Amino acid sequence: MNDHGLSLLGKGGMRRARGFTLIELLVVIAILGLLIGVLVPALKKARGASRLTACASNLKQVGVLFQVYLGEHRDRFPHASMMPSVGPFPVRGEKSIYIADVLLKDQKKDYDVFHCPDDDEGVSRPAPNQGKSYFESERSSYSYRAALDLRTPIGGMSTKDVLNFFKERFPNRTVAENAFWIITDYDNFHAPAGKPGSRRYLYSDGHVTDFEN
Repeated sequence: MNDHGLSLLGKGGMRRARGFTLIELLVVIAILGLLIGVLVPALKKARGASRLTACASNLKQVGVLFQVYLGEHRDRFPHASMMPSVGPFPVRGEKSIYIADVLLKDQKKDYDVFHCPDDDEGVSRPAPNQGKSYFESERSSYSYRAALDLRTPIGGMSTKDVLNFFKERFPNRTVAENAFWIITDYDNFHAPAGKPGSRRYLYSDGHVTDFEN
């Protein structure tokens, strides 16, 4: 065995294990810190995009339920409360009507389709719903456009009636059948207010978008 070979052998002829030096360990920790700093925001962004997609998918399914309802009720929009846990407005009477109950019907109570994944992030709400998600209190994360204004409930109106309402309100504006939304997120679940995608909108023809028209 040559001198080089002997120098690598320790006592008893065993090869000595070489450990990390403090500098090498610090370099490894620094690299891991940089990787975490890069990966965590990317993972958060990916999860946010996934929840946004799930929300749009739910709204499209709600849109299908809505079209089924219209088909069964001669194209008349349902009567439902805007914020059922607070009061029946704009429904007349003392009893609130939940849009999820109306669209799902009594024999099918699968409320999951009305649950936005971002409705559980602790949105600040006034009494009587402090600490509750909209899904918990309203049976839906999505708000039904129950009234066109404070005096005009949409319940009982047809698509043609709604279009005529907008034409009278905005005489210089052409309003298409797919140009008005019917259901949207109760709050800015997905981004700060004013940013694209903060809310998702389901339109009367069933398409979902980030913008209110």
